[in-house]
Amino acid sequence: MKYMNKKIIISTMLVVAMFSISTGAIMAYNEPSGWAAPECNSEKPQKAWLYKVKSLGQGKYQLFWDKADRATSWTIGYGISPGKYIYGLNDFGNDQSRNLIVNTFSNKKFYFAVKANNGCTPGEWSNEWKVGSVGTVAATPAVKAVPAAVKKSVTAPVVTQAPSAKETVKKTAPVVTQAPVTQQKATPAVPAVPAKKGFFNWLMGLFQ
Repeated sequence: MKYMNKKIIISTMLVVAMFSISTGAIMAYNEPSGWAAPECNSEKPQKAWLYKVKSLGQGKYQLFWDKADRATSWTIGYGISPGKYIYGLNDFGNDQSRNLIVNTFSNKKFYFAVKANNGCTPGEWSNEWKVGSVGTVAATPAVKAVPAAVKKSVTAPVVTQAPSAKETVKKTAPVVTQAPVTQQKATPAVPAVPAKKGFFNWLMGLFQ
């Protein structure tokens, strides 16, 4: 009986020792000494600008963005809440890429953004576009102030009383138009012809 107890104790000790050795080996593998994260010395790229998101129907959208300085690739992010991009595509394209078609497989509301990458250094997220069941609109569009409605004062119409029948009849003297006078041509006077005198009368005129 004592022999059996000793055998059990020795076996238990061996099992514990083997477990300790294997655990130490795992710990040493997971935490290697002298390991450090790789450094990235690439300059941060310019912030991207997402200027259009076109709906292609059935949950597909085409994104368009402008060029960004020092961009070597791009990252697309989108989600169901503003600023929280739980879906997307990382490190695709090159410095000439300007658009991408994304299939969300849903007509729900989504918020899209894009950012440029310069090698191992990512840039900042661009402006955000909201798409989905309410249409496709920029999340931060420029809002123009709408002037308040101007109340128009209503002026009561002025009633002009029609003149009575008596007032409309004016007592005016009738206008007489004189007939034009026909001018007659003057007849020239004819000089009187002296009557012929007799010889006696002529003789008498000599002594007068």
